[in-house]
Amino acid sequence: MNNFEKEELKRLIIEATVVSFDMFDTLVFRRVNAPETIFDLVGKHFGIHGFCKIRMAEQNEASRRVYEKYQYPHANIDEIYDVLAEHTEIPVNWNEVKEYEIQMEKDALVANREMLEVFKFAKEQGKRVVITSDMYLFAETLQDILEKQGFKGIDHVYCSADERKAKFNKELFELLSVKENVDYTNILHIGDKDRDDSEYPGSFGIKTFVYHRTIDLDKVKNCMDSDVDKGLYKILYDEDKGFSYNLGVEVGGPLYMGLYRWISEKIKKSGKKIYFLARDGYNLFHIFKEFGCNNIEYLYTSRRALILAAIKELNQEEIDTLPPYTRGQSVGEILDYLCIERNRIQHLADVGFDSFDDIIQTDEDIVAFRKLYVYDKDVFLERCKVERESAIKYFDRLGFFDEDALVFDCGWQGSSQDLIERFKKTVNCEKSHYFYYFGIKNAEKSRRQLHGLKYDTYLFDFYKNYTLQAGVNEAVVLYELFFSSPEESVYYYDNGNVIFEDGAGDERKKELLAGILDYVKEGYSFVDKYDVEYSAEMAIGHLQRLILLPTEEEAITIGNIRNVDGFARKQGEDKYIAYVTEKQLADNPNIEIYWLRGLLKRPDISEELKVKCAAREGVPYPERVSEYHLEEASNIRNYQRWLRIYDKENRIEELSYSPKFSIVIPVYNTVTEQLENCINSVLMQSYINYELILVDDHSTWDNVVPVLQNYEQNDKVKVIYRQINGHISAATNDGIFASTGDFIVFMDCDDIITSNALYEMAKKLNENPEYDFIYSDEDKITEDGKIKHLPFFKPDWSPDLFLCMMYTNHLATYRASIVKEIGGLRSAYNGSQDYDFTLRFMEKSSNKKVGHVSKVLYHWRERRESLAFAMTSKNYATEASRYAKEDYIRRNKLSAHMEYISGMSQYRIVYDVVDNPLVSIIIPSKDHPDILKQCINSVYEYTDYKNFEIIVVDNGSCEENKKLIEEYLESLHALYLYNTFDFNFSKMCNIGAKNAKGEYLLFLNDDIEIFQPDWLYRMLGHAQQKHVGAVGAKLFYPLTTIIQHAGVSNIKEGPSHNFMTLDDSTIYNFGWNRVDYDCLAVTAACIIIKKAKFWEIGGFDEKLSIAYNDMKLCFSLYERGYYNVVRNDVVAYHHESLSRGEDSIDDAKLFRQGKEKNILFYDFPQLKGKDPFLNVNLHTISNVLDMRDCCDTLREANIKGAKKAGIATLDSVQILDNIYITGWSYLPGECNEEKTTRYLVCQDPYKQTFIADTLSVFRQDVADAFGNGENYRYAGFETILEKLQLRLDILPYRFGILTVTDNGKKYISWCGTQNFERQRVGRPRPIISDYVLLMSKIINDENKEVQWNIDENIYSDGVFKIRGYAFKRGNKHYQYSTSIVLVDKMGKAYEFETLVEERVDVATAFPVEHYLFDTGFVSYVFDKVLDIQSEYEVIIRLRNKLNKNDVLDVTTGQKIFVR
Repeated sequence: MNNFEKEELKRLIIEATVVSFDMFDTLVFRRVNAPETIFDLVGKHFGIHGFCKIRMAEQNEASRRVYEKYQYPHANIDEIYDVLAEHTEIPVNWNEVKEYEIQMEKDALVANREMLEVFKFAKEQGKRVVITSDMYLFAETLQDILEKQGFKGIDHVYCSADERKAKFNKELFELLSVKENVDYTNILHIGDKDRDDSEYPGSFGIKTFVYHRTIDLDKVKNCMDSDVDKGLYKILYDEDKGFSYNLGVEVGGPLYMGLYRWISEKIKKSGKKIYFLARDGYNLFHIFKEFGCNNIEYLYTSRRALILAAIKELNQEEIDTLPPYTRGQSVGEILDYLCIERNRIQHLADVGFDSFDDIIQTDEDIVAFRKLYVYDKDVFLERCKVERESAIKYFDRLGFFDEDALVFDCGWQGSSQDLIERFKKTVNCEKSHYFYYFGIKNAEKSRRQLHGLKYDTYLFDFYKNYTLQAGVNEAVVLYELFFSSPEESVYYYDNGNVIFEDGAGDERKKELLAGILDYVKEGYSFVDKYDVEYSAEMAIGHLQRLILLPTEEEAITIGNIRNVDGFARKQGEDKYIAYVTEKQLADNPNIEIYWLRGLLKRPDISEELKVKCAAREGVPYPERVSEYHLEEASNIRNYQRWLRIYDKENRIEELSYSPKFSIVIPVYNTVTEQLENCINSVLMQSYINYELILVDDHSTWDNVVPVLQNYEQNDKVKVIYRQINGHISAATNDGIFASTGDFIVFMDCDDIITSNALYEMAKKLNENPEYDFIYSDEDKITEDGKIKHLPFFKPDWSPDLFLCMMYTNHLATYRASIVKEIGGLRSAYNGSQDYDFTLRFMEKSSNKKVGHVSKVLYHWRERRESLAFAMTSKNYATEASRYAKEDYIRRNKLSAHMEYISGMSQYRIVYDVVDNPLVSIIIPSKDHPDILKQCINSVYEYTDYKNFEIIVVDNGSCEENKKLIEEYLESLHALYLYNTFDFNFSKMCNIGAKNAKGEYLLFLNDDIEIFQPDWLYRMLGHAQQKHVGAVGAKLFYPLTTIIQHAGVSNIKEGPSHNFMTLDDSTIYNFGWNRVDYDCLAVTAACIIIKKAKFWEIGGFDEKLSIAYNDMKLCFSLYERGYYNVVRNDVVAYHHESLSRGEDSIDDAKLFRQGKEKNILFYDFPQLKGKDPFLNVNLHTISNVLDMRDCCDTLREANIKGAKKAGIATLDSVQILDNIYITGWSYLPGECNEEKTTRYLVCQDPYKQTFIADTLSVFRQDVADAFGNGENYRYAGFETILEKLQLRLDILPYRFGILTVTDNGKKYISWCGTQNFERQRVGRPRPIISDYVLLMSKIINDENKEVQWNIDENIYSDGVFKIRGYAFKRGNKHYQYSTSIVLVDKMGKAYEFETLVEERVDVATAFPVEHYLFDTGFVSYVFDKVLDIQSEYEVIIRLRNKLNKNDVLDVTTGQKIFVR
């Protein structure tokens, strides 16, 4: 209230006889965000999911009953819980729940300080003061609450629960007048509701005052926050206390509530003293001080105060820590800041500077300045000594060196910890100081500085919660605003005293702290008592709102704060958080813009300047909402290419089993076209045994019912019209229980299925009629239906992936009997009702009864509203999925907890370790004592789970290294198994396993380095699950977040690491580098498995001594029905293959690897080129949509009659795994993409002409060049061809573009004189030939048109080498590839790939044909893939790459015999 309103209210009180107060949101506020939040918290405590909805529904039911029976306006708390007690299916003591709710309500309420003054004024005036409230709690409870909040002397409480009359029907006001025996006009009623507290009492003549709180809650309504943030903000907001105070309440309060709780738990567990570093720890220190924590200290320090003190010797490592760090300062300014007297610098000219006024402008200048440290070494070290001695006195006085302790710092790079550790070394301090950080960024500097140091983080670390890191990077300066103090930064120490930098400080920081303190004090007891969730994401929700959606007041007020870094300060130049002038930008185009969104929000900055600033940061301004929400353009093109090749209906075959499908579609407020498209896509099915059930959920749009009525006469359609809106679960259930099919299929009312969708489901059931649940692949379709994109090519059933994310989605069909048995969908889980349903469904089925159709059968409509920006990534659907998983955990009595996956809107399950089993960590190693020590030290240093043993298996280290290893392991009481034999990883692991005492075996390479404390706990907990075989970890290359391993897929070329060499900070393939997922194999560099399962499959196969042994282990587990899992939340460094060197170092090792791969697939022929967890349409799981066998087709064509016109240009022709051809073409007047088709034209030296399809590419540069933006935006083109379809390694080609219009006109645009000459590829290295078992008939034909010869057919060391040449006579010889076919006497045939060899002799011998240099071949056949004691005939096969039916076989007469 403003002063005028206060005075008016006092006047009304003075005039009244009786003063009546409303209670809730007038006299008291709730600490929670809404009244219903109490119900949510009660439900969480008792494990009743959806209790809020249940509680409110039964309150309505109870009120209905008492009204019908007694005409009471509503039920009281006892009557409500009488109805709740009828829920016998919920196993709780309802009386206990009721008492808990009442107590929580009492604890949640706090006095409105503003109205408490008014209340006291009324009492001072001698007025009779009463409370008039509609509430289900009794008057006695309300009076007790109010008196405890300071409202003493209440004369009476008129509560609807007792009086059985209510304000909302006016009867309570009539009762008030009667019982108080006073005329209406002598009553003043004060409340916050316009109707209940003003209009209704006013109708009797009661004077009223409507109390409105002046607070802007709109700006925080979209924040992701805790259950108390808005409530506490409403309580504490005080306009009189100013901007900074309220900013502290709204933004700083939640941040520090979460941080304080986290740090408190850490301190409680350790029992150690904690130091809060200036200035980052200022606010947190004062919070702890406010709560009476004594074992704390505020440590005045800074990077500047320690950077010289930590230097004793001037080596390169130390020099690299010294300024300059940025450009713009003068040489003299840097020296002055370091307190180096200019007149003592003798070598300024020697390093390349003319004067102290020279400006640091380039990287070369930075290098030159740092040379000064070397040239004037004595001067710098003298200053370092002075500062060190003073710093030691200060730290000594605080007792910092005397005991192990904790330290808090904001973080980012970890520089403070690095400097303190350096400083400690200068005084030989051996005490441990464990750091707690708000967050550590993923940067080279942080990874380097913190390597080997012990710390923990609240918000994010360099390897986790990358999305939260990105939020910080948006405006790190705003985070630092809340981690600062009113004082200036510490400059240095002088004889143990703290010297601050020049400046007056900032008193606003005290006001900010006041708001933060009030927030934490007001809310902590309630939050702590009722265990209110306060995740890191919630803690920063309001800060993220401030960064992304500031108000104008916030943008100006905060934007005008100076932002100063002493190491980058330039005299005469002030920099501000979100303010810059035209002149500053012109003078210094690189000037820092710390908070761009704040700057863009300011009304006092010109639009022209905003455009410049935004452009410099690469941000569009004004912001434009895209018509579509699309992924990377190259991925869209890859999918469009796939659709062009594969999106065709296969031939319909007669099925022996024809199950009936019931397609259930709940309908609510859908536009006509989309609804009709959806329904028609079902009615157009090629499979006919189905029924369609449409359930209208009481749509309010006028168009819906008429559309549905149009389909009522169709025999296959049932339409149900609900009389009330029950939301998606209720509507779907109506359809389920009206269905008569064997299987139920769910669809959304605006989506589309392909015409063969039901046929493919039926076909899958014919493969296995035992399937209970089948799902297909899917894609997205834009709202206007124009673009299909973002395909989701799913793996076969993956239970661990499913427990991380609802990946099966659409299209899905479920066995109807189970659907009805489990009761269909549950409304309490709306938003994730299908996920909850499938979790429950699978409990009635099994992993073996799930099928997958690897085809896109479902087009999921994108809705514009789903693309809107939201402040929170944890939407209601995310939380519903969380509840579904929590319920799953409870039902299955799992020991586990949930953990949010940053950036994924998903929760993962973390399995708790049960029964504390012993884990045997087995480490094969030889001759790497230093690496081994690093590995084992990291295990002991960082592993929280302590019940493990270390077993090192050594196959023959030299005596010197053996002694070192032996002594080291003896000191740790670790087991050392030494024996001399050739390196055999499998044998070493098996020896370790045979000597292991543990119930679980963890195999660890000696070049693994651990840095995550809970790594073993997480892996072991997952390995304890019955269905799990092996569990692997995500591995990084050292001191990076570059992925080395995150699961293995068996691509067509063989096992391949997923996401290898990609930076983990980006999300790939629907988040598979974030979630835990099932894969065919994980690397044995870090793998855990139950010992019983390990020996069940016979351990590692010792035939595979070096490579593929882990693949064989995992393949075997898969064959036994176990699932191998990679936990992406477990991360370690892999220094990779130090034990044996890289496989790619020399040809011999590559040759050996090929042999072992052949052994692997000889044992597992059914997995050759196949992987159940890699969709058949994908080549790899990577950062791009890497489609398998998805190239444009090159075919012969006749372009005669095509008119020469236009321009065509090739930008590049690249030979990689395929041939990638890009360019652009321009044809005046014929550039409408929808009305023309373009083909790439390739003409070989023999004038044979071929064409291939192209895909259009956005080319703004071409559009700009020709001045017609709309018509030429997609002038670019792209074609991808199989590597051997164009023989660019042999022939020169001429290229062009053929444009065909929709009316049949043809235009050819040749690419000028631009011929692409031969692109030689490197000499193929000798590798063991890959093979396939042939099903096709061998053509034993002499094929005289083939010229050939076998030059070598020799056997050595288990390998047949078959070498020769072959080509088809004539000018098409280059179109053929060569392979070797081996056929035994029974007709069993294997086809082996060959390597191309250059044959100059052949080219010389046959001059009639040209370009015969690459007609040689060689094949290396490993005898282990062939049957022993068998003879094979050697056949040369030539296959035309442009015509798969053109196959030429040549019987050579050569034979090989396998002994």
